[in-house]
Amino acid sequence: MPIDQLQALIWDMDGTLIDSGAVVPDAFIATVQAISGRTYTREQVIDLYPVGPPALMLTRLLGRPCTAADLVEYHQRLLAPASTIQPYPEISSVLTMLHGRLPMAVFTGASSQAAHMLLEETGLLGHFAVVVAGDQVDRQKPYPDGVLRAC
Repeated sequence: MPIDQLQALIWDMDGTLIDSGAVVPDAFIATVQAISGRTYTREQVIDLYPVGPPALMLTRLLGRPCTAADLVEYHQRLLAPASTIQPYPEISSVLTMLHGRLPMAVFTGASSQAAHMLLEETGLLGHFAVVVAGDQVDRQKPYPDGVLRAC
C-alpha cells in the first residue's frame, strides 16, 4: 500500500521496534529472585508475556498479588540496563522518514512506565503521538482494545 493511502501507523514495541529480548526477561528474573528467591529462565518469563503487563506477570511469577513496591523493584531493574537496548537496524531511519508524514503510535503489552522508559532510552519516543501500554487497557492482545485506544 502506498504511504499516501495510509492514515496512521501503529507499531508494536518489543521485538518490532527494539531488541529487548534479554533485558526485559532478565529484569523480571532478577526482581522475582530478589523478592521471593524463586528462579525462572528467560523462556519461562517470555511464555508469560500473553498474561499482560508487569503487574499481572509479577503476580504469576511471585505466586501472590503484585504490590506497588514489587513494580518499583521491576522498573528499577529494567532501567539499569535500558541504555543497552537498541532499535532494530533501519528502524530509526524509517521512523525519521515517516515522522510528520502520518501519525504514529505504539501499542505494547509493557507497562506505561516501561514503554516510555525504553522508547526514551532508545531515542524513539519522539516519533510517536501516542503510546498505549498494557496497563492502560482492560483486555490484552490479541484483543483490539489497545489498537482502538491508539486510534
